Amino acid sequence: MDHEELPSAGEWTKRRMTDGSGNGSSPEHGFVVVDGLRLHYLDFGGEGKPLVLLHGVTSHAWVWRYLAPHLTHRRLVALDSRGHGDSQWSEGHQYETEDLASDVVEFIDVIGLGGVDIVGGSWGGLVGLQVATRVPNLVDSLTMIDIPPSFPGPASEVHTDPGSDPNHARSVAYLRDTAEYMDEAIGEALAAFGVRPGKNGRLYTKHDDYFHEQRPHRAVDYWEELESLRMPVLFVRADNSTHLSAPVAERMLQVAHNAQLVTISETGHRIPTDNPVALGRVLRDFLGP
Repeated sequence: MDHEELPSAGEWTKRRMTDGSGNGSSPEHGFVVVDGLRLHYLDFGGEGKPLVLLHGVTSHAWVWRYLAPHLTHRRLVALDSRGHGDSQWSEGHQYETEDLASDVVEFIDVIGLGGVDIVGGSWGGLVGLQVATRVPNLVDSLTMIDIPPSFPGPASEVHTDPGSDPNHARSVAYLRDTAEYMDEAIGEALAAFGVRPGKNGRLYTKHDDYFHEQRPHRAVDYWEELESLRMPVLFVRADNSTHLSAPVAERMLQVAHNAQLVTISETGHRIPTDNPVALGRVLRDFLGP
């Protein structure tokens, strides 16, 4: 796949805090207090209609960085979910999908976005589904990226990720090993944004340790919620998905009332970073001007 339009990791890191030339360049950082937690978000700017971006489990708002240049006609706002990125952790491990959805509803109100479109990757798609179900008058459209409305497996699992490690290269290697189609420059940049300094010069992944063993989204069953939606819904599936099978995606298309299904080729589960060019094209076609 062609990544010639994407800057190198070094260029990207240099530009991330200095280039303010509009949507797709360096975003503004913001913080809000929601449900007693200080949540961080990135505002990529733009004068168009607000598009709220929700990441998946153990991820962070920066995963949308490479999609932003392909949606310059919209105001992109990416939230770090509680327990992720630069947002505060929940001391009581209140990380159910419903908890995150409540955060999003209040977040949209606090920063005054009004009616929005929501794009959610993986778990973020389920969070967006909950938001759209609760306040349908607030959500004009919903895009769910590579995620089914229910899972057969348990919520309690043990997952291997870099955890704490002094070697940035190991974080890059982890992303490369678990994201076959990701451009190496993107992997390097995401690894840089996905860790924080800790004791003895070690680096720690920027999410609550709770998520090393728990995947709250695997405990949900949202088929009824999906059926209840009336706004336009887009399902985006990776052709090499490990999460959303083709038969389940087709069932989702039949259950939803006003839905489209698009499969993106040469892509794994992390579509926003595996193939941001194709995803941007799909979203422009779906969202319109």
